[in-house]
Amino acid sequence: MIIYRAFFEAGVFGWPDHACRGCSMLADQVGHLAHVNARDTTLVFVSRAPQPDIERVKARMGWAMPWYTLTDGFDTDFGVDEWHGTNAFIRDGDRVFRTYFINARGDEAMGSLWSYLDMTAAGSSRWATRTAKHGRSC
Repeated sequence: MIIYRAFFEAGVFGWPDHACRGCSMLADQVGHLAHVNARDTTLVFVSRAPQPDIERVKARMGWAMPWYTLTDGFDTDFGVDEWHGTNAFIRDGDRVFRTYFINARGDEAMGSLWSYLDMTAAGSSRWATRTAKHGRSC
C-alpha cells in the first residue's frame, strides 16, 4: 500500500475549496489506478478534511483515487504532519512494515504509476512478473 499525505484541511491555502497547490498538482498526475491495483498495490491519499469536502473536490477535479480522512496520529507517527509525504507499506500476514518514505522536496515528482510501483518492496519487477505470467512482453 502506498499512502500519500495530502494537505487538504483548515488552515491550508484555498480551504475549503481547494487542497494544497502542490498536492493538487500531484493528484492531477496520478494515472489510472487499475495498473497499480493489478500489481497487488493500492495507492490512497489521506487528509484531515472531512469526507464531504474531499468528495466535493475530487468530483470537481476529476480525481479517482481513494482519499480518506485522517482521524488519528498516522501523519505524526509517519513523519508527514508538517509537510506532504509518501509512505509505502507491505503486509506479511498480520504484520505491516514501512518499506519506503519520501517527503519534503522529493515526492513532488511522483504521479507516474511507474514511480509508485518502483517505491514498493517488489519495485517495478511486479510488472515483469505479471507480464511473464500472462505471456506478454513489451
